Amino acid sequence: MTDEEYRDFWNKLLERYPEYNPTMQQTKDWRREFQHKDVYIVEAAVATVVSEYSSSIPKLAWFVKAFFKVVKSRARESSNKRIEALHSQEDVDYKEILKEREANMKQLQAVDLDTLRSACRVVLDKYSKVLKAPKDADVKSWDRNFRACVWVELFGNV
Repeated sequence: MTDEEYRDFWNKLLERYPEYNPTMQQTKDWRREFQHKDVYIVEAAVATVVSEYSSSIPKLAWFVKAFFKVVKSRARESSNKRIEALHSQEDVDYKEILKEREANMKQLQAVDLDTLRSACRVVLDKYSKVLKAPKDADVKSWDRNFRACVWVELFGNV
C-alpha cells in the first residue's frame, strides 16, 4: 500500500471509531502492521472486523487476525479455481481421448479381413512375448493393447 493509501485507510479507520484516540506508539504499531500490506486485502479485513466486532475502540489484533483470515480465504478460493480449471481441462482431454478411440475403432472395423489378418500377424511376430492373438475378427473384443498395436501397424505411418 502506498503512503497515500495508508493515510486514506487510517483516516477511514479513525472515522469509523471516533472514540478511539490512539497514542503515538499505537499509531506506529498500526502503520508497522499495515503499511506494506495489499490495500484491497486490508479493506476486506476492515469489513470483516466491522461485521464481527461491535466495539467503539478497535483492537489491532482483530485487524491482523482478519487480514490473515482474508488472505487464507482468497488463497483457498484461488486454489479451488485452479483445481476446477484443471479438472475441466482433464474432462475435455478425456472426452477427446474417447472420441479418438472411437474413431480408431471405426477405422479398424472398416478394414477388410485379409488386411486385418496380415497386420495381426506382423504385430504378433513383433510382440509375441507380451501380446496374444485374438480369438476372432471382432475388433471390439480384442485386448486394447493388441488393438492399439494393430492400429499403429495399419495407420501409424499416415
